[in-house]
Amino acid sequence: SGEWLRRPDRQGSCHAAICGASPGNALLTALPLFFRFLQNLRVAHDTRRRVPALPNALKYAVALLVVLFGALHPAVSSGQRLRTSDYNPWVQYAWLAAYLGATLYAFLWDVAMDWR
Repeated sequence: SGEWLRRPDRQGSCHAAICGASPGNALLTALPLFFRFLQNLRVAHDTRRRVPALPNALKYAVALLVVLFGALHPAVSSGQRLRTSDYNPWVQYAWLAAYLGATLYAFLWDVAMDWR
């Protein structure tokens, strides 16, 4: 719908939904990413081969950062709308760039490495 592009004071009911307002939900979402990250570090340590384990770990680390950054943003973690004076569009743009970068990296990694 593009509602996430609007300033927080102009967003509708989706912004105030309980499922998006809880940092606990994001932490639960982040747990599988964290476990896969640790598994890849363990594989790199046990096999003493950095590739492909460390680039794959990077895929999960970047995705984990995107989830945590989105969860800990003041508009989400407080569960309230930000005042117009508190709104900084660059924070949203930085999160969007990280989101797109993580998605592109994961896609390219999965196509190049996992489909062999």
